[in-house]
Amino acid sequence: MRILFVTTTFTRFSGDSSGGIGNCFYDLYFELSKYAKVDVVAPLNVRSPKYEKIGNLRIYREPPIKPYGSLESMIKTVQVIKIPMLLINMCRRIRSLSRLNKYDVIHGFFIFPAGLLVSTLSGRGIKIISALGSDMHTLSYKPFISYLYRFIFNNTEGVIYNAPFMKKRLIQLEAKNLKYIPTPINRNTFRLSSVFPKAPRFVFVGRLTKAKGVEILLESFKKVLSILPKAKLAIIGEGPEKSKMLEFIQKNKLQKSIQLVGALSSFEISRMLGNSYALLLPSFKEGTPASVLEAMSVGRPIVATSVGGLKDLVDKDIGYLTDIGNVDQFADAIVAVYKTHYVPNKIHEKTQKFDSSIIAKQYFHYYKRILQKKHLN
Repeated sequence: MRILFVTTTFTRFSGDSSGGIGNCFYDLYFELSKYAKVDVVAPLNVRSPKYEKIGNLRIYREPPIKPYGSLESMIKTVQVIKIPMLLINMCRRIRSLSRLNKYDVIHGFFIFPAGLLVSTLSGRGIKIISALGSDMHTLSYKPFISYLYRFIFNNTEGVIYNAPFMKKRLIQLEAKNLKYIPTPINRNTFRLSSVFPKAPRFVFVGRLTKAKGVEILLESFKKVLSILPKAKLAIIGEGPEKSKMLEFIQKNKLQKSIQLVGALSSFEISRMLGNSYALLLPSFKEGTPASVLEAMSVGRPIVATSVGGLKDLVDKDIGYLTDIGNVDQFADAIVAVYKTHYVPNKIHEKTQKFDSSIIAKQYFHYYKRILQKKHLN
């Protein structure tokens, strides 16, 4: 089987500090290359080669350089001017590769723009789309975008989605051959840490954006310190809200309690999670965030908001969910999670089904089923 992946979010290597879902994709494509010949077309990253080959995995990175984790991040900065040329170059590459290779599967990660690029291709293979969290929140309800999504789904053979809450909306948008396959994680990197620290140390992992609820994070942790004065919070990540967060920390004299540590590699994040008591994530919108699965793999409980895929992921054995934007509730949940007895092994065991090697097999079997269905028709 030959597979072509098209994605606008990708990392330079497994465990890259640019992190997040891009690392999940990298590990997934590598695992799939054990069963098939896999090509990937993605944006060029800072200090990454334009082409590399790792066994059956070939990666083509197209200029101009994309310095941010997502296109959404670029849209909000002067980097927006790079997007048209990036998409043109990616389109040229995938059309060239499609002519040279008889792909059985062409798979776009994110409905837009990768899904649109894939939907316009012709060939004998099947065209598959991955619908991820940011595709389905507010975007899918905008009039023009909903028509665009219907066009994409009408010109592709199947849709994989990574959180159960998406299914209803995808059906409304006339997506075909729906299959739920969760976000993959590398459990070899995020290994179990079976001993909790005695001190009340917590960690946040993610882009420093308003959507991630970073203002709620700081306000709630300030309240936590009145109950747990020795509590510490490490904030891992970069983003547009960083300067405002630093200003809040300095204004409230919280430098000894809250630390902005910047972007870290997956291996460093795993170590930080192991040295912490719980992951905090007060997001306003989410799909199935990789940071939550990674924390669970290390054996750490979660304090998050009841949004998106988190409602299906976090139960009383894993942590606490609070209302969106509620500072008092989130602060109370942080204190409660620290005072609750958790068993790291039990939390870790719940992530077995998310291992990238297992998820890769699910993708492979799905491709075979849709290929067989197409040939029968």
